[in-house]
Amino acid sequence: MTWRYIEYITLFWFTPLALYSLREHLGYILIPFLIAIAIGCLVVLMQKGVLQAQWQKAKNINYSHLYSIATVFVIIATLFLVVIAVTLPEKLLDLPQSDTNTWLLILLLYPFISVFPQEIIFRSYFFHRYRKVFTGNNSRCFFSSLSFSLAHLLYANWIAVILSFCGSLLFSYRYVKTDNIALVIVEHSLWGMFIFTSGLGSFFIVSTWL
Repeated sequence: MTWRYIEYITLFWFTPLALYSLREHLGYILIPFLIAIAIGCLVVLMQKGVLQAQWQKAKNINYSHLYSIATVFVIIATLFLVVIAVTLPEKLLDLPQSDTNTWLLILLLYPFISVFPQEIIFRSYFFHRYRKVFTGNNSRCFFSSLSFSLAHLLYANWIAVILSFCGSLLFSYRYVKTDNIALVIVEHSLWGMFIFTSGLGSFFIVSTWL
C-alpha cells in the first residue's frame, strides 16, 4: 500500500509540478508525453483485465445517460456563454472567428489526442489503481479531480485550474454512476470543444507554445 501512495504522489503531484516549472519549454512535447503516460496506464489495465471489461461495457451504452449528459451540457454551457458575454465579451467565440482552420483542427483532434489519454489516466487507471488508497467513491472523485486540476497548473492561471477541477468532478461522478468510460470520453470531449469554441480556450494554452 505504501508504494501505491508513493506512486500516486509521484505521478499525480510531483509530475504536474515539474511540468509547471518546465512549461515554457514543453511546446509540442506535452501531447506525446501525455500519450506515453496513457500507454503505460493502458498496459497496466490490460494486464489486470480492466481494459477488456471496460471495452465490453462501452459497447452497451444506456442512452438515458446521453440524455443526462446533453441536458447538463445545455444548461451549464448556456450559463457560461452569458457570463463570458458579460465579463469577457472580447473573447466570446474568438477562436472560431479569428482562426477557423485551427478551431476545426482542434475539434477534430482533441477527443483522440487529449481526452482519450486523460480519461485513461484520471478515470480508468486512477479509479482502479488507487481503489484501496481512496476507499470511497467521493474520496476517489475528489482526489482524481484534484490531481486533474494540478495537471493543468502548467497553464499558469487559476481559471484553467478551477474549471479543470469542476469538470473533472462531473466526469468522475459520471464514471462512478455509469461505470462506462466511453460515456465519460463523450462528455469530456463535448466540454473541451465548448471551451475552445466559447472563448475560454486561451486559458488552456501557454503563450510560448504558439
